Amino acid sequence: MTPNNSFLVSIRRSHHTADLADKLGEVALDSFLNDGLIRDIPFFGVALSLLRAGNDVSAYFYAKKIIEFLAATENLSEDQRKRFIEEECSDDAKIEKVGETTLMLLDKIETPQLAGMFGKAFALMVEGIIPRSMFELYAHVIRNLNPYLIKQLVQCYQYENMVAVDAPAASMLSNLGLLEVSILANHSGSTKTMPRSYGKTDFGKLFYERIIDNTA
Repeated sequence: MTPNNSFLVSIRRSHHTADLADKLGEVALDSFLNDGLIRDIPFFGVALSLLRAGNDVSAYFYAKKIIEFLAATENLSEDQRKRFIEEECSDDAKIEKVGETTLMLLDKIETPQLAGMFGKAFALMVEGIIPRSMFELYAHVIRNLNPYLIKQLVQCYQYENMVAVDAPAASMLSNLGLLEVSILANHSGSTKTMPRSYGKTDFGKLFYERIIDNTA
């Protein structure tokens, strides 16, 4: 089975994956990956290959990433999955475009938490809430986040009328379109002493509500 077809089969069969995280922590990794339910989801074949090659740590964290990604798509209905596959994966060219893009992005994501966020973005695309271009933009943002920036982003958006953020984080979040940084004029003539103000962006607000809220 090609990686792209493996991806589609995994999406079709990814039911009740939210329970797998607990199971992964309760049994040995080899027992987990050889479970009948797991073997029906081709995504986990990569983790099994890593385990057989002796890369236990890589296999474990890859499996955790897959679980978080699939768990985020758990609430997609059968009709939504079927419609997405019929409309977006109706021929080899479309399968390659969707499958390769998603698999490459997922491979570059470093932590299970980010994989879960990526799964949320993928689910939004399947539901038709966002187009593929926005999904790819969200994926770019997610890849560039880390626990520190996520915490800072929560501080910016969890309260309606307050933005609390460290200056270094503000610069990085601004580069991702998640925060607006304005330099206020002063009378010294030095840009180093110019105070800065921070504001929310429409893109950042939607990203927080759709991807971050109830995740961090």
